[in-house]
Amino acid sequence: MKTTITFSDIAHREHTAKVIPLGISMIAAYAYKHFKDKINVEIFKSADSFTQYIDKNIPKIACFANYIWNANLSYQAASRIKKKEPGTITVFGGPNYSLNEVQEQKEFLISHPNIDFYIVGEGEEPFVNLLKELFKHNFDVKKVKEQKLKIGGCHYIINGEFITSPMPKPIANLDDIPSPYLL
Repeated sequence: MKTTITFSDIAHREHTAKVIPLGISMIAAYAYKHFKDKINVEIFKSADSFTQYIDKNIPKIACFANYIWNANLSYQAASRIKKKEPGTITVFGGPNYSLNEVQEQKEFLISHPNIDFYIVGEGEEPFVNLLKELFKHNFDVKKVKEQKLKIGGCHYIINGEFITSPMPKPIANLDDIPSPYLL
């Protein structure tokens, strides 16, 4: 059975642009390229569509784009999922997160306990590397975190300790990222 992963760049109905959520869709396409035999990918832009989806289906991993305009909405959706199924892994990424202040990053994650992992910078490689570790550890977040694994571009909290590692080098050839329009 394939693992379901949702990728959401959600916004409220009146604020939803009628465009593909390109950033998070590129991460989804890259992950699918590496794990197409192991994962199902669902992409959401509309908060209404995502809410209807999680009322009936809970993904194994729920990924969220984190922008200033959707931060609260995304976190509330993640919290709703965690309440319904605490074992769902939540991954956030995006620019609504300090890039330079380690203390601010730590405080952000401590104040948002329903975020399991935060991907910093370009998310394609870090997410694929995180996914490799999650598959290797049978999606046991506690096991991954207890080992204090340094996954490039991935931040998390374990027992109050902030675990971080440098961002990996950007993907040199953008043609390595499949078109999200073809997913």
